[in-house]
Amino acid sequence: MKTQNIQPKNKFLLFNIPFSTLDMAQTLSEIERAVSRGDSYFVITANPEYVMNARTQPELIRIAQEADLVTADGTGIVWAGKQMGVHIPGRVTGYDLLIQLLKKCQQNHWKIYILGSSQDTLNIAAEKLAAAYPDLQIAGSHHGYFAPEEEAKIISDIQQKHPHFLFVAMGSPKQELWIDRNRHRLPNCIMMGVGGCFDVIAGRVKRAPLIWQKLNIEWLYRLIQQPSRWRRMLALPKFMGLVLFCKNSSKK
Repeated sequence: MKTQNIQPKNKFLLFNIPFSTLDMAQTLSEIERAVSRGDSYFVITANPEYVMNARTQPELIRIAQEADLVTADGTGIVWAGKQMGVHIPGRVTGYDLLIQLLKKCQQNHWKIYILGSSQDTLNIAAEKLAAAYPDLQIAGSHHGYFAPEEEAKIISDIQQKHPHFLFVAMGSPKQELWIDRNRHRLPNCIMMGVGGCFDVIAGRVKRAPLIWQKLNIEWLYRLIQQPSRWRRMLALPKFMGLVLFCKNSSKK
């Protein structure tokens, strides 16, 4: 007997991870409302690699379930939704969401704080951001190569700067683990892991051309640029196989 696939409103449960089914405009509106309320708000942009990591690190499932928003950062998530009969209007990637939020921050005079990447990358990214968004307020920043004993000082600095947004660029899942561990100490702040986005902004890593993005092969472009990522890319076929197995099992 086929089991009815009941999903919560505006969410798609994929291996117990609650992915949002909102498009980019709806996602931005949701985050804007959180800012206006002064909420502490945790955004995760998760791809198939996050899902597969969660298979061996159950803590990542808990973190996603306790986050306020988990977006579909990856064509694989959109494809998985289709396989399960759930319509996800499209990817809401970390980079695209970050750029849209930076525009909103400039328009609304919201302050940001950047944590992660190397100091050189942060310096170059800050110059690029100043040129692209002259009115953007960067309240503070700190590189991601700090010792555990320095963390309290960094948290204190973020608290004193009162940013509306904290963008953590440590790579996944380290950035999600860090936010989860410290979010209770950072009220009235939108927190989001952004991986290597500031490397892209700084020009140290090139994003795939638009045609590659539209063809849904951005992953291939990144692999060509960084062949060392091949082991991480193995998560995608494993993810697809798992989705198809679960789909076929649910039909029995």
